[in-house]
Amino acid sequence: MVDIINEMGSNQILLDHFIGSAIEAEADALCDGEEVYILGIMQHIEAAGIHSGDSYAVLPPYNLGDFVMTQIEDITKKIALALETVGLINIQFAIKDDRVYVIEANPRASRTVPFIAKAYDEPYVNYATKIMLGEKKVKDFFNIGLKLGFFKVVGNQDDQLIYESCNPDSATSNTVLLNEDKKQQPVQQPSTAAPVGNKVTSGWSNPFGGTSWGK
Repeated sequence: MVDIINEMGSNQILLDHFIGSAIEAEADALCDGEEVYILGIMQHIEAAGIHSGDSYAVLPPYNLGDFVMTQIEDITKKIALALETVGLINIQFAIKDDRVYVIEANPRASRTVPFIAKAYDEPYVNYATKIMLGEKKVKDFFNIGLKLGFFKVVGNQDDQLIYESCNPDSATSNTVLLNEDKKQQPVQQPSTAAPVGNKVTSGWSNPFGGTSWGK
């Protein structure tokens, strides 16, 4: 190590410190270079440090507080705009003691986008393609500056975790969805999913995504 430092001259060495027992989360967003729309925020079941390809993600997050969610939303907005992203972006986070750290940002579609699109019944990849081609802007698909509101709590069922496997090659393909029967749902946009017992497997509305910002 000493020899390497001597040969490096004025170059710097970056030393990473592992954050133990941290929670991992990630956000997928759509950006046109001027405005940002968060498609969804997911929380991993496994602790941070487990590769995302070997972990399970829960949509929406099951125990992240408002303070943490606000940090994730703000950071996602800032990074997407700073990178001048046109299309989809995925950002992974580590959370420890209510402080959010950025693991990495990938200005591209992630493997979680199809799951969010299916869960919220929105063709997000189609939207992203039109934005990348310059044919549309984020505001053409979403109400910029508005967050889905007017929620009501429906049902009295117990929460359940379920998953649907789409690709046996990756554990992340087993997306875990929270039972939305008991969760908040927009009054003006009822779920289109077909309930199975007390479970809703797809098509429910988006209580944690759907946040938009402009510069």
